Amino acid sequence: MDLCEIRQIYGSIRVDSGLPTDTFNVTVSRELSGCDPRALARENIDYFQSKKFPMAFWLWDSPHSETLAEALLELGLVSFLEQDFRK
Repeated sequence: MDLCEIRQIYGSIRVDSGLPTDTFNVTVSRELSGCDPRALARENIDYFQSKKFPMAFWLWDSPHSETLAEALLELGLVSFLEQDFRK
C-alpha cells in the first residue's frame, strides 16, 4: 500500500490517501489568487487519473471558484450539488 501524501499545489491542498476512495483522495481549494484555476484543476485530475484513483475536489465561494468549478465540470467531474440523492 502507498503511503499518504499531502501536498500544497498553488492555492490548494492535495491529499492522496494511497487508497482507491474519493472519501480520502481530495483536493481542497483555498486561496486561489495568483494561480490559474484551470491549471490547478487539470494538474490534480491528471494526478489522480494517473493512479486510477477516484477523487473529490472541494471548493467554496472565492473570487476564482466559479472559474475553477467550470474547469472541473469541463474536465468531467460531476458536481455533488447537481446530484439528486432522493432516488
